[in-house]
Amino acid sequence: MFKSNFFSILWSWLVGFCQQYKVRLAVFFLFSLSLFFWFRLYRITTSIQFYNDIGRDFWELLNWYQTGKPPLLGPQTSALPFNQSAIYFYLLFPGYVLSGQSAYSTIYTGLFVYVLSFLIGWRWLKNNKDKWILGLIFLFTTVHPQVVIQNRYVWNPTFVLPSLVAAVFIWLSLIDRWSSKKLLAWSFFSALATAFSYSAAPLVLSMLALTPWLKIISWKKFFKYQIPFFILSLVAVNLPTIVFEIRHQFLLTKMLLFQPKTEHLGTELTTKISALANYVFSTSSWLAVVVLVFLLVLAIRAYCQYRSNRQYNFAKKVFVILALTVISLTLTFLAPVPIHPHYVFGALTVLLFLVALLPKKVGVIILIIASVYWLQPKFTDQYFEPVGRSPSDLLACYTDFCDKYQQPIYVSVQSSLHPYHNGPEHRYFMKFSGCDVKEIEKFEPAELMAVVLEEGDYQHGSTSYYELSLFGESIELERYTCLPEVLEVVVLSK
Repeated sequence: MFKSNFFSILWSWLVGFCQQYKVRLAVFFLFSLSLFFWFRLYRITTSIQFYNDIGRDFWELLNWYQTGKPPLLGPQTSALPFNQSAIYFYLLFPGYVLSGQSAYSTIYTGLFVYVLSFLIGWRWLKNNKDKWILGLIFLFTTVHPQVVIQNRYVWNPTFVLPSLVAAVFIWLSLIDRWSSKKLLAWSFFSALATAFSYSAAPLVLSMLALTPWLKIISWKKFFKYQIPFFILSLVAVNLPTIVFEIRHQFLLTKMLLFQPKTEHLGTELTTKISALANYVFSTSSWLAVVVLVFLLVLAIRAYCQYRSNRQYNFAKKVFVILALTVISLTLTFLAPVPIHPHYVFGALTVLLFLVALLPKKVGVIILIIASVYWLQPKFTDQYFEPVGRSPSDLLACYTDFCDKYQQPIYVSVQSSLHPYHNGPEHRYFMKFSGCDVKEIEKFEPAELMAVVLEEGDYQHGSTSYYELSLFGESIELERYTCLPEVLEVVVLSK
């Protein structure tokens, strides 16, 4: 029901949108939008990797739905002993409810946010050149491998890109005409990006620092408006976390300050360059460096060309994006954390603007070359590859299982596909199906444990991991087979 309503509303918006512009533009836009949806929804029911973080998100949404109590903390971070903002869950919850708790609700929400951001941006931008920039960025994100992967497997970094694109557009618009409203909007979207993922911080801090230095606004306005607005926005988007901290005597802050820090691997410069090259350009380090240098040279040439044509505002936009690219990438390389695939959206955002600010013909040629490269089967096949078990398989399995086991039960996982044993996705589907699932890490009482085997092997008395050690001595009651050689549940009892 939600799926049909979603597309009906979207279609009505598109009709109204296309009536304002030429038929060729409307046809091209509809084709691009169809491509955007196709890459993200084709075979989604059989290819969705519903595990780990996405299971964690649905567990939180289900608890909220059943108890009526919204969470105060967002997802945990791997880089720091701190949590992201719970605003992420607040964004997902309406779609979860409206879709009838669909296992694909977060994907629908993600697509809705991306398309709505584009439509609002197109309406807000008055200059045709700015609309061209937005359109080109949308086309790049339609085919970029990491963006497609994030849209098919939605978690908190998924929403960083539209937030940063909005922030950079507003930041550039200050060159044309400054206003306190624009600074407030920039502050909100910048703070929102960091609320979804702290990986957005290098780009946000670079914009903040460069604003007065590049004379986008004066130092007086910087201290009078931008700094206070940014602090207020950070407080607003992190208000649930602040409430949690006050309630629990600043537990997270104490952990951040005094808990021993995890030593991160892969922080060497060469490793980071290789990771950024792989996740942003989908190529080798040396070729990515060549492409980056080539883009910087093209941008410098465009800057000179715009100045010679007396397009001073546009020339300045190219110049500040050049500076933003250099500073933000430098901060990214200096940060004492490795570069994972979901950390690259700050770098991707600024590079997309760098390309989009080039002359139109150059930008189109780069888009065509990138699209031909990224649409190779070695990239696209991974989007649609079937998984061993789908959400419908899990639901069917646990509906029958939970009819039989009504007493409190713990859930853990033994899998050959990944190293995680806590299994939030299995906890979610069991609880959704009627099981009284308890969290063993919180020492909630239960006498049973369901060990879910995902193409994994369990030998009672010899298999060992953290959740099993917490459960303690047990006997094996039953093996409940759902999908032979794919999904099985071993029931243990104390």
